[in-house]
Amino acid sequence: MQTSQFKHHIVLHPQIKGRLIQKLISEIREERNGKVIEKMQIRFAVHLLLEVGIHSRKIYEQEFEMPFLQETTDYYHSESNQLITVSSCPQYLACAN
Repeated sequence: MQTSQFKHHIVLHPQIKGRLIQKLISEIREERNGKVIEKMQIRFAVHLLLEVGIHSRKIYEQEFEMPFLQETTDYYHSESNQLITVSSCPQYLACAN
């Protein structure tokens, strides 16, 4: 199967793309929460997104990077809110370093 066919019929298929992105972000979230994950599989999947956009990073940026950055923002916003509610100011600042 040619790269362009693979890209359009597999990677950009709405059901597959959605599940792939959700799985990647879910695994990254699990690792942030202390779970051991298969980092090589994550790396391969992200590399796949880069490879199918041979001449452009558009697929990677739009389909993965944007949701990933939003998830990262949400995650650390939640973490900081939780930390500030249970810590004194000096403890909070010590954790920020």
